[in-house]
Amino acid sequence: MHSAVYKKPALLGGGRVKNVERVSRSLKKGSMSPHCRGSAKLQAQVRVGGLVSSAKPTGVRTPVHWRTKAIVQTMADAELAEPISAEKEAALKAAEVELAREPLSLIKEFGAAGKFFVTPLTLVAGAKHKMFFNRAWGQFCTSNRRETCMIGGFNNWTAGEFRTQMHHVETPGMEGDWWMCEFEVPENVYNMRLLFSDGAENFDKQDDGQDYTLVPDFAPMKEEC
Repeated sequence: MHSAVYKKPALLGGGRVKNVERVSRSLKKGSMSPHCRGSAKLQAQVRVGGLVSSAKPTGVRTPVHWRTKAIVQTMADAELAEPISAEKEAALKAAEVELAREPLSLIKEFGAAGKFFVTPLTLVAGAKHKMFFNRAWGQFCTSNRRETCMIGGFNNWTAGEFRTQMHHVETPGMEGDWWMCEFEVPENVYNMRLLFSDGAENFDKQDDGQDYTLVPDFAPMKEEC
């Protein structure tokens, strides 16, 4: 069993939901002094992305009442959100470290393993990755087109498709014709399907003609998506 990391949403003034509801009732009754009323309004505001929200939705006449409801909803959503395990948090941090490495050093370390590799070597749901493809070993290595791209999709192509241009990587003194791109794996995916292309009708797939398939760590079961 792994420990979980959980953070409650921050409120200005350190107020709790039940206190904010009491403040809202007092403001409506007019039983608070002007000084206390101003302080109470500050505590009833919601911090969103580091800024204090001052927006007012259409049809709501009492900003304080709306902000109180927003706090209640924010904390309710946080309670329902699945906590991040310590193992996944460590994997996300490791992915950031790998992403910052120089492409040439990654090719030197992992390039001999096959036609392509991804770093981190195992996909992590919710993290960014780099894909490296050795076109010299690809099925369109003799194509006159120098364009190289990766075509990918998630959940057996049912959760969207993307096409990413790959960039050539200079590898002096090394064999191969290496290309790379960056991509991100969403949270709620159970697999990633992909293939490579020269931008025309030439593709690189598995020898049996099927797309390549990668399975992320910390991914939900197919039945859950």
